[in-house]
Amino acid sequence: MLDNSKIFCIGLSRTGTVSICEALEVLGYHTLHFSLGLFVNQNIINNNLHFNPRQKLGLYKNWQRKRELNYLNTTFDKSTLENYDAFGDLPIPLFYKELDQKFPNSKFIYTYRDEQKWLKSMKWLYETGAILWNHGYVDDEIKYAAYDTFIYDEDFLIHAYRKHHDDVLEYFKDRDGDILCLNIDEERITFAPLCSFLNKPLPNEVYPVSNAAKSVGLVDKINYRMTRTIPFYGILKRKLFR
Repeated sequence: MLDNSKIFCIGLSRTGTVSICEALEVLGYHTLHFSLGLFVNQNIINNNLHFNPRQKLGLYKNWQRKRELNYLNTTFDKSTLENYDAFGDLPIPLFYKELDQKFPNSKFIYTYRDEQKWLKSMKWLYETGAILWNHGYVDDEIKYAAYDTFIYDEDFLIHAYRKHHDDVLEYFKDRDGDILCLNIDEERITFAPLCSFLNKPLPNEVYPVSNAAKSVGLVDKINYRMTRTIPFYGILKRKLFR
């Protein structure tokens, strides 16, 4: 029988997801990090899964979200799950149980961290990271699906974090050979545990540390907020300042 097993990194946002995906690339795995296209086409994971927008938006913002969805749907490759060896970041942690059923004998890597450090990093993601990466309304939806909140809210976030942590440990409690758990705050992660888990030789490289928090300027903050709230602000800005 053809082995179609995969590697799924099921740590939540801001738990070293970029670093683990880059490390897997070093080891020779074709890896996809973060996919809004997969999130809005989740039915390819399981026929019972469907994208369902939760945020109630006004006329203009709903139009903007529809534009985002149209772009994601028309550019998404339906063969994505077959074309990559490994996957990380959202929406993978949302659907690890379904992916386990779809791809038997797969390996799972769970990255986690100190709760207070995670909350601090999530505050950056919701407030500064959203500006840096120009998050749209579908980005809002994927954050809500994972954390039950469209805005930074510590109570909702920590509840979602703990629930995911407990669910992962419970689901894999009798399957030690199928999952590798890495606490990214406990000690500096190296390739050693990853290579041992995947039965790969150690590369002659240092384990990557990527996607550290960055700052954004005041102008970027203003432009982001105005783009999100003022109809056709982007078009008006291009006409005014071209």
